[in-house]
Amino acid sequence: RETEEEDGVKTMKHNKRILFQRMAPYPQRKVITFNRYTDDFLFYINYGDLSYLSEQDLKVFGSQNLTTVKLSGVGSSFKKHSDAESKGIKAHFNMDESGVLILDR
Repeated sequence: RETEEEDGVKTMKHNKRILFQRMAPYPQRKVITFNRYTDDFLFYINYGDLSYLSEQDLKVFGSQNLTTVKLSGVGSSFKKHSDAESKGIKAHFNMDESGVLILDR
């Protein structure tokens, strides 16, 4: 997210959260709540720590980014429902029986 320093300089702050630990059993469900957003934003879904893999194995992955999710309509929803209290924006993730990650809703 973008933050503004006291001197007016804007910087990007990245928060990392681990959804599913390595070797965790599945299927599993996880929910992440984004509390500080009142406008459209995007977030990235990446592989976690892959330091246990060899250099050759890492090449198979190419990018460690699985996908980028862009949430739109956030700002207009907040304006439309300005009288409602925000409980954050929730992203629901499923790791299915095959180990496939799904952004459910």
